[in-house]
Amino acid sequence: MKPIESSEDMSLDKTIRGWIFWKKMKNKYNLSNEDGLFIFDSKDVNFKKHVEKWIESFSTEHNLKKSVLVSREGYIQFNCVFDGLYIEYVPVKTIKSLLSYYKVVQFTKNIYPLILEPPFSNDHMVGYRGLGYEEYLKGMWIS
Repeated sequence: MKPIESSEDMSLDKTIRGWIFWKKMKNKYNLSNEDGLFIFDSKDVNFKKHVEKWIESFSTEHNLKKSVLVSREGYIQFNCVFDGLYIEYVPVKTIKSLLSYYKVVQFTKNIYPLILEPPFSNDHMVGYRGLGYEEYLKGMWIS
């Protein structure tokens, strides 16, 4: 009998790599449950510009003492700088692993996937019936 293969998206190895990466980030930045983790994985430069404008006010409104913004290396460089924000550029494999771990367990209460593609969003949502990036970001996490 042939063993059942798990899908690549939810493989145990990938999930464990995500857990290891989270532990490294948690230790490196001394993150607590009151801090934020933003995961940005998009090629959309306009979305990135809106995230840069939005992230500081969102962090302030939600009393995040510090936050880590994880983004794909070699793609889009972020220009947002404020006290308490750290930016980590990592390989896409690491982002996929972190998201795989997040699908299994919400490992911190302030985790925010900034992703326009499924399963975290709908790639047709922005632009549909006039919904812009600002509205999308405002509507994702309403206080």
